[in-house]
Amino acid sequence: MNNKTCLAPDCFCCRDELRLPISKRDIPQIVFFTFDDALTDSATKFYHRLFNESRKNPNGCPISMTLFVSHHDTKYNNVNHLYRKGMEIAAHSVSHAHMSNKNFMKEAKNQKRNLATLGGVPENEIVGWRSPFLEPVGDMQPHALKTLGYTYDATLTYSKRSLKDKAPTPFTLDFGWPYDCKVKPCPKRRHFGFWEVPVVSLLDYLHKYDCVYVDGCNNPPPDESSAYKFLMDNFNSYHSKNRVPFGINMHPSWFYIPARLNAMDRFIQTLSKMDDVFIVSVKKMIDWLKNPIGLSQINTFQPWQCQNNNMPHNSHQSHNSQKQKPAWNRQSDPVTRRRNYIRARLEKIQAMRKQSQKQHSDDLTRLHHSNEARKKWWTHKPARHETSHVPARHEDIHVPKPTKPAAIAPWVHRRHDRPVKQNARRPMIIKTSPTAQVVAEVPFWKRKHKTNVSPIKQNEEVAWWEKAIPRTRSSKVEIAKRKSLWKKEETENHSKHSMSSDYSISFISSKDDQKKPQESLSENKRSHTVEIISSNFPSPLK
Repeated sequence: MNNKTCLAPDCFCCRDELRLPISKRDIPQIVFFTFDDALTDSATKFYHRLFNESRKNPNGCPISMTLFVSHHDTKYNNVNHLYRKGMEIAAHSVSHAHMSNKNFMKEAKNQKRNLATLGGVPENEIVGWRSPFLEPVGDMQPHALKTLGYTYDATLTYSKRSLKDKAPTPFTLDFGWPYDCKVKPCPKRRHFGFWEVPVVSLLDYLHKYDCVYVDGCNNPPPDESSAYKFLMDNFNSYHSKNRVPFGINMHPSWFYIPARLNAMDRFIQTLSKMDDVFIVSVKKMIDWLKNPIGLSQINTFQPWQCQNNNMPHNSHQSHNSQKQKPAWNRQSDPVTRRRNYIRARLEKIQAMRKQSQKQHSDDLTRLHHSNEARKKWWTHKPARHETSHVPARHEDIHVPKPTKPAAIAPWVHRRHDRPVKQNARRPMIIKTSPTAQVVAEVPFWKRKHKTNVSPIKQNEEVAWWEKAIPRTRSSKVEIAKRKSLWKKEETENHSKHSMSSDYSISFISSKDDQKKPQESLSENKRSHTVEIISSNFPSPLK
């Protein structure tokens, strides 16, 4: 690679030393902590203990670290709280699943949106990404991340076999990934200006095996002293040699053992007392690599400045004479001074109350959005489009045509491309219409199905029990009328078929279907009674 054309801040070559025009003693030793996975309440308690505001860098600003946050099981109010404390928030996918060319773009885009909308982090400040399980997807990964607005990736790994080996610095992928690919596939092509922060392994406390994560060593430290020695030995291998940025990558689950938590607390406290060690986030480390400045001018480095204090906390100069007295303490009269103090104190309490109320309302809003995002897809209410006109039953439902996509296949069938006539399928039609919000959706098993009888069938001379009875309030009266009419018709038909001769025909029910016709004699008149089984009987017998 050509080092003459690769110049900061647009390009930074990959090498095992900084090669800066600064003496070794004037180079600040950068230490950056990265924590992966969901941000839970228990993990937040660990971070509050380790990275509290009392621990500061030599320039007087609090120490910071980077959180690669995944979506599931994350409390987004903790995300916003740590962001306001000065910690960097980066993306670590939504589902924490194995990445591929199919789901990578969606995961990186959605998690960045979740951190911005649910966590209250500005989207332009979410510039870091780390894939779950440290599994890259080749050249697509830096290309997609650069398209989505990310600045760096921290997925690719590099192994140190001993403490004497040199570690690479973070660099840009202007010449691809030049080292051995431990987890394939690695990017091979050039991606100009996109930073890669290698995950450099550490040596366990026995100096036998390397481990990419602190909590992934084959020989975990058994007690607090061995855990502290494990961290200090790896730190000294950087600090005593070329002062390349030293990274500690881990999960918060390592702190569930109290001895390890105490060892990390002691380790950070030791680093914060050193005049040449700065504990910063990955983003601040990249800002320094773009414009490296020595320790003599580090207090003027703008990306590392803070709002509280810009002076070194370990300076031996007394600044009490430079501090200006508050407004209430400028009066010589003690009564006036006390009155002013009470007034200033009440104003401060009122301002603090307003700020706490605003913060409480913001937390409730974020919690509401977080709960809405956690809901299952089948519990979400369908979106209702606003409308100003509700069509009547006799009107046609005009469904608006869907907007045509940029590229649509000609064989795709487009629904609702013409007005739909009102019919019995009204609930199904209105469900997809703009007036869906005014009609209650009824499940199909609760719908009342009405059998519509055609008008042709109504005009036919059919039996009364087959005729459709209109559903009116006087339906019982209509049924009674039809029964009376049927009785009249039956008597008239019976009188017509009655015979003047001695023979009379009587119809017997179908219960006696198997009986034969019989003849019976009466005392006064001789009449023949013939039983006829068939419904289509012949003419009367004489």
